Amino acid sequence: MAELTPIVHFLKHKPGYRSIVIEEPEAHLHPKAQRLMARAVVRLVNAGLPVIATTHGDTLFQQLNNLAALHAHPQRAALMQRLGYVDDELLAPEHVVAYQFRREAAATRVLPLEQTELGIAVPTFNEPLAELLDEVMLLQEAEDDEQEAPADGNA
Repeated sequence: MAELTPIVHFLKHKPGYRSIVIEEPEAHLHPKAQRLMARAVVRLVNAGLPVIATTHGDTLFQQLNNLAALHAHPQRAALMQRLGYVDDELLAPEHVVAYQFRREAAATRVLPLEQTELGIAVPTFNEPLAELLDEVMLLQEAEDDEQEAPADGNA
């Protein structure tokens, strides 16, 4: 809750700013709350408030990606109903720009990330998640193999 308080205070008092910068809005939030935070950020953008956010959160980022992908999806209405989204939670892809900061040698490179109809791929998020999933699957397969082995050790 402490992470959300400054944002709520800012919005409640509308000090006349024309944009908001949020560093890691997902910090210390449960994944479900991160998804809700992404929806709230989109509502701010759709209300006309430009939002600049930094994140290390793959959950927050993927939720934003989903909301942008759904915006132009051919089955938008059916998927919105099925997933429980409303119009002001969809993010027009033209309102999204993403960059990745990469430390290389003695400098940091700022790389624009490509946007497709499926969203924005972020290798620094996707690769570790794929490795983690591979590890989970390997551990489960090893457990399954152990359970299938004969009790006396003879095959």
